[in-house]
Amino acid sequence: CAIACTVDDYFALHWLNVSPLANRFPQFRGPIAAAQVLMNVSRTIIGIADHTAWNWRRRWEVCVARACTLLLSDALSERDCFEDLRTVASELVPARLPNSLLKRRMRVPEAFRCQDMAHQDIIALIERFCAFCPPPDQPTVIVGLRTAGAYFATLMAEYLKMRHWPQVSCFSIRPKNGVTGWEKQQLRGAAKQGARVLVVDDYPSTGGTIRMALGILERFAIGLERTVVLAPTHPTQPNWIQLAEIDDRIRVFTMNARDLHKNVLLAPNVVESLCKEYYAPDGCEEARVLQDQSLDELNAELARHSKDGHHVREKRVFALQLSGADGEKATKKVVFKSVGWGWLGYHAYIAGTRLKGLVPPVIGLRNGLLVSEWVDAAPVTTATRAEAREYMINVLASYVAARARRLPLTGDCYLESRTYRWTGSDEILDILRTAYGPYLKRLKTPALRKQLQKYVTALPTLVDGKMRRDEWIYTQTGVYKADFEHHNFGGGEPDIVDPAYDLAAAVFEFGLSKEAEQELVQIYQQESNDTSIGERILLHKILYGTMVMRHALDSIGLRKDSENNSARYHDARNFLIYSMNEFCAKLVGGTKPLRWSDSLFFLDLDGVFDQDLLGFPHATQSGLQSLALLRAAGFSVVLNTGRSVQHVRHYCDSYGLSGGIAEFGAVFVDAVNQREVPLTAGVPAEQLGRCREAIKKLPGVFTDPDYEYSIRAYRYKGRATIGLERRELETFLRTPEFRHLRCICRGPDSYIVQKRTSKAAALRFVRQQVRTTKTPITAIGDCQYDIEMLKAAEFAYAPGNCSRSVRQLAKQGKCRIVKERFQNGLLAAVRHRLCVEGAPSAVELLKSPDGLMQTLLKAADHRIV
Repeated sequence: CAIACTVDDYFALHWLNVSPLANRFPQFRGPIAAAQVLMNVSRTIIGIADHTAWNWRRRWEVCVARACTLLLSDALSERDCFEDLRTVASELVPARLPNSLLKRRMRVPEAFRCQDMAHQDIIALIERFCAFCPPPDQPTVIVGLRTAGAYFATLMAEYLKMRHWPQVSCFSIRPKNGVTGWEKQQLRGAAKQGARVLVVDDYPSTGGTIRMALGILERFAIGLERTVVLAPTHPTQPNWIQLAEIDDRIRVFTMNARDLHKNVLLAPNVVESLCKEYYAPDGCEEARVLQDQSLDELNAELARHSKDGHHVREKRVFALQLSGADGEKATKKVVFKSVGWGWLGYHAYIAGTRLKGLVPPVIGLRNGLLVSEWVDAAPVTTATRAEAREYMINVLASYVAARARRLPLTGDCYLESRTYRWTGSDEILDILRTAYGPYLKRLKTPALRKQLQKYVTALPTLVDGKMRRDEWIYTQTGVYKADFEHHNFGGGEPDIVDPAYDLAAAVFEFGLSKEAEQELVQIYQQESNDTSIGERILLHKILYGTMVMRHALDSIGLRKDSENNSARYHDARNFLIYSMNEFCAKLVGGTKPLRWSDSLFFLDLDGVFDQDLLGFPHATQSGLQSLALLRAAGFSVVLNTGRSVQHVRHYCDSYGLSGGIAEFGAVFVDAVNQREVPLTAGVPAEQLGRCREAIKKLPGVFTDPDYEYSIRAYRYKGRATIGLERRELETFLRTPEFRHLRCICRGPDSYIVQKRTSKAAALRFVRQQVRTTKTPITAIGDCQYDIEMLKAAEFAYAPGNCSRSVRQLAKQGKCRIVKERFQNGLLAAVRHRLCVEGAPSAVELLKSPDGLMQTLLKAADHRIV
């Protein structure tokens, strides 16, 4: 079935149709038409070359049917069925198939890989159908929805044939990709013959795939009364029939997760028999499952956890009493975990045995269930928590290094182009190519994919894929990784093969400092001999942080644990910003300033030094050159931003800035003298504290914990944040207890600050603090909240992307607008200011070993918007 699905997807590839571009660009109608003709000719030639493969695929259908017959056979006919299968397969193996087909990878069927299903469950599902629907006079056509549905369809078809149903056939489609010419032919034939059509698939999530499949049947005039849907029901989505909008005239047959075959295998008598066999070499003659209230509660909690998503596996913990021939009894705890059916579960046993000492001891693998010793966690006290944190750096590094050494992946791990399912490789490409802008990014994708190849496949490994804190078991004797085999690979997973992904995840999940991260990478490098890890980890930080943000936003949209998911979104965004800051700071070089300069340059962040291109704010090549020029000319750079004080602290520390003003003038961070001066105090500060608690009680409102001297509030809408309505905030602040506060309303968020704080007031305060009242001040900003700051500076600049209100200020002669936009505008402003001073206006940045990221930062300054 895996081979059949892979070949079907190969023939289902859609060629690009460029003819619609002629309507958008009529001046290029001739070249576009010629290009389309050339592509059509190429398609025809390749189609002729694939004719042999097409015939082979039709013959392979017989081989798949024989394999299903073997699964359905009894003990008496099993050997004959196997010999029949071997004969058919041996005739097809020598065939010469196109290299482009041979290079394709099979799609892992989620039902048998990570959803606890076995082939017995497919048989049980079709038996439910047969119990209510007798064999019809007309043909029966089973349509499997690839990938898992294709496995279901063939097995169900062979089952019906063995039950002597007349005229049974099957084929598969992938509704999200449309239908091929051959699939259309099968559907037309089913409609013409008046066949009963069975649509089969694994656990539906949103019901969208089944809805699309039913829409396809309707377009081919297959009546609703002749359509049947067969699919299991997962605890995560018990209402999939309603979500799929299935018409009442369509009969639906389903089964619940509790009825699966693996639950039968977890019955106490079956567990006792299996464990007796496992422990026989140790002298065990009898194994008996004991009643244990604590384990009953644990198993009940594991059962509730199954509702968290389709990826959650069946787990069951048992207490055993083992009896030997000498009458001695011993008690053990074991855990049974579903890891995949047939060969789709072998990786779990291989990983568990090769990671001995780092994961709970593996006992065996049988019937898709991995059996391991249950390890009870020891409580971690407050006194040992700090020590455990330091210890975990070694554990994390050694664990990832052990996987790199003991679980290497061989074969072709090429970063292939996307065909059906979105993977982590596609995610990396999609993130990074945005640096080229909306027009060039598509043209740059092939070259970028090739460039990424050496990064993401440098050390192909069966990575873990999930490094969260709750994935680790802390005991008195050591720390063990709990779920070590089922993340990262398979449907809905990123399919990443680089250990750098696990390291990046560990840095985020454990909140490691810059120094702790350096220690983690150093230990890993020593134990794995992975010399290029430093060049690759930033890419995987960007990937992991982006995926955490998106998952958190999706969960908030579904109203799943909104508070915790909002915190994860916030932490992931900071993780991305800080990681990129540390990378960019290395390109600028230099040391932290020891004293304040007489020349101050006040710098806004968003839209001036930073730009949100990769999904979070970060600098570009021009911004870094600006910083290097100012530093070389002896300027003290001072941030003046609406960002949080925590962000300003990090920017000052990473880039070696003299200081910064945060939260719209609410606090001054003096990095030179290692101090922090709040510009809010007294009654207004007290009102701000009460307001913070009150605003959290508004429906759907979240606040940013990084804001200590003001309030940033927002709601979530889709995959973005939105600010509160101005009228809502003004009404909220109208009460006497908040009379010293005012609001700043923007699109993505809203702010509440003291009435007397502003960027301009903070600029004047800093000027007095560093005693530069007679030296000209320089400032650059781009929006209405920067206007007063620009007025307070002797040299005021704005980039070409500035707001209309700043342009009005420029018309009054109080600000110079450079024609360049964003970071290019900052660089132009800096060069103009340095020309006035007679200072050099060019400087070279340091080279980074990660040439790809530096190239992207440079490309971001030349993007066509």
